[in-house]
Amino acid sequence: MTVVLAGTLFLFQNSAVNSQLKLAFVALCLILGAWSFWSLRDRWSSTDPFNREVIKPVMVAAIILAIVPVLSLLQLGFGSASLDSWLRDAVGYLSLPALLLVGVEAGLRLSWRTVTVLVSATSLMAAALALSTWLSRRGGDVLGFSQLGLASSMPVFAGIALALTLYFNSRATGLGWLMLGLLQIAILVSTGGRQPAIFAVVGLLLAAVFSRRGLIQRVGRLLVAGAAAVLMYGIVLAFSETFGGGIAARRLDFFDRVLDSGWSAVQQDGSVIDRSNAYEWTLQIWLSNFWFGRGLGINFPSVRSGYTDDGGFTLDTPLVVLAKFGLVGAVAVIWAVCLVFAAALRARKHSAIPELRVPTYTVVAVGLVVCTVLNGFPTENRGFGIFLTCLVVVVLAASRKSDPTLPDSKSHGLPARTGSAVWISGAQVQGRPLR
Repeated sequence: MTVVLAGTLFLFQNSAVNSQLKLAFVALCLILGAWSFWSLRDRWSSTDPFNREVIKPVMVAAIILAIVPVLSLLQLGFGSASLDSWLRDAVGYLSLPALLLVGVEAGLRLSWRTVTVLVSATSLMAAALALSTWLSRRGGDVLGFSQLGLASSMPVFAGIALALTLYFNSRATGLGWLMLGLLQIAILVSTGGRQPAIFAVVGLLLAAVFSRRGLIQRVGRLLVAGAAAVLMYGIVLAFSETFGGGIAARRLDFFDRVLDSGWSAVQQDGSVIDRSNAYEWTLQIWLSNFWFGRGLGINFPSVRSGYTDDGGFTLDTPLVVLAKFGLVGAVAVIWAVCLVFAAALRARKHSAIPELRVPTYTVVAVGLVVCTVLNGFPTENRGFGIFLTCLVVVVLAASRKSDPTLPDSKSHGLPARTGSAVWISGAQVQGRPLR
């Protein structure tokens, strides 16, 4: 699992890595995904409630997410895409089911303690990569930052949701988890993005509302979290002024302008204008290919110039999935994603970890994803595969696992089978539930 997570973080969106190596990595992910699917085959026909309610829906989702992009190959014959451009556009979609299946197997075999460390470390690393990349893009080379890998906030969502869930649901104060969650949000805010400020508000409110603690404890912890968030915000502004050229303060000033000028401030904002163009152009493309879309590998127009020569394979709008796969394909993709979310939510009924017996973790994680939908469909984000992987790893590692092929189906950390794709991670540590 560490191979697929690290590879996705550091190989994608890294100009220093050639495309051949990226394609080879995707091929490796496909092999590991197929290997994981084969090792999970006994659970497909199992009547055990855990397998039927949690494992099988995720496996079905993986199949759907693999079939949709592969079927778009049929459009190469009458479209304007080449096989090379199709591959460059399809790598993100092809890696999604593979990462998801590896995550399922890892969640069934790794201990809870190992998974919490792995997911938290992945989240922090993803946030650091996003920080370096976005400061480089928004501040230029003068800041001394460069793009080292994936520039996405999606991989951070599972780590934020895990930290806030353990803070709001634990019997102890959980201040360490709170600070870890706020640290990840603070790193994202330091990139100069506006959405991370929204992530902080949405994440804290959802975690408080869906906490298993009493009303007084929820409110008390929310007030502590709010005070800590304000303190962290001041630290972020100081960091941005010292190391980021003040980009965070300048970008977040947008909210002050909205309060002062209202809707006119929104209409005059450059990012809003770009996204308005993206919606208009993507809608036109979809309507001209309503049922099955135009396929993968065809450039979209640039929101700045309007030309496809300097465009890319996506635009910042959720309509992109409709333009690529049409209504039929988009419904299939949305159904698959919803199957994963529903399985993660149902897994709480089988949880051996008290903090995850309520829907807090899944609701916060999915809520953060929903916050990004207006800016683009999740499957278009290269970090979405990491998010799905971490999402299922956490809920499965917390579950009372049932496997008819193993003698002790109630053990909390299951040993890895020899030859399993998860063996690559090198982590087969038994652990105790985290209180």
